[in-house]
Amino acid sequence: MYLIKRDNHGVFLLCTACNHVERGKDFDSGLGSQRTQAAQATNKHLRDHQEAQIQTRPIAMATEK
Repeated sequence: MYLIKRDNHGVFLLCTACNHVERGKDFDSGLGSQRTQAAQATNKHLRDHQEAQIQTRPIAMATEK
């Protein structure tokens, strides 16, 4: 999940899990909407969070008696 906010420097997207920030102004406007590019980068960042949680989830092991 992320929040979209605005400050003196423009629009930024903030990851609520770790406070990672993507700023629209950091993307090339010649490649399209800077806000859309920032949202895509934030979505990738969030997928990375989900993958990390899946990989670190403990696995229950059966024990022999």
